[in-house]
Amino acid sequence: MRSSWIRFIFSATLTISASGVAWATSEGTCFDVVNVPPGDVLNLRADPNGRARIVMSTTAQDGHIIALAGKCRGSWCRVSVSTGDGTLRGWMHTRYLRAKECP
Repeated sequence: MRSSWIRFIFSATLTISASGVAWATSEGTCFDVVNVPPGDVLNLRADPNGRARIVMSTTAQDGHIIALAGKCRGSWCRVSVSTGDGTLRGWMHTRYLRAKECP
């Protein structure tokens, strides 16, 4: 009985977390890069998984504009990243994104 209760709590927590991501990522949403350790980078990936090809890498200090460019799938959001050389599209993990208003 106790393990059933623990599984229920864990499941409810995951559901609440996932719904928070969907709520924070409506069209017109931009993102700040967060939770990336100093000296590390956040990768823009070709597909929504950690083994997908890296399209580009960025840091919080780079100042790129990261905007929602589609729907989120699980813990990954389809984004566009505006750089000085143009705009790239791909996927970023939500652990490293904080929603904000677009400039």
